[in-house]
Amino acid sequence: MFSGAGKGVNIVELDESNGKFSDVDQVVVGRNSARGMRMWSTAASATVDGNGTTWVVDFSPVLLFPNRIGHVLYTLMADSAFPGHMLRNVSMNRVVIESDVAVSATVHVVVDQGFGSMLGI
Repeated sequence: MFSGAGKGVNIVELDESNGKFSDVDQVVVGRNSARGMRMWSTAASATVDGNGTTWVVDFSPVLLFPNRIGHVLYTLMADSAFPGHMLRNVSMNRVVIESDVAVSATVHVVVDQGFGSMLGI
């Protein structure tokens, strides 16, 4: 287990001193164990509950590469209706799911920053 002495030290850092990454391939960062450090990953999952037509999940605090989601899997579980729904937007490491009618629902989202296959899930 890594330890950052409770100072919020990043467990992984990107060296972008020569510019931003234009391509990311075959990189997996995940399932780390650390205490007192900021965790980063190239794959993440989250669940949101809501009542309406839009569900937004922000993975920015977790994903290593900024503005880079390669794959999204989601499930929308509605309480009392069968709405039409779709993945509306993926940008700035945020995922937006929309339905055609307002509904009380739970949305489960899994994302990956790999571009060949779902990695690290």
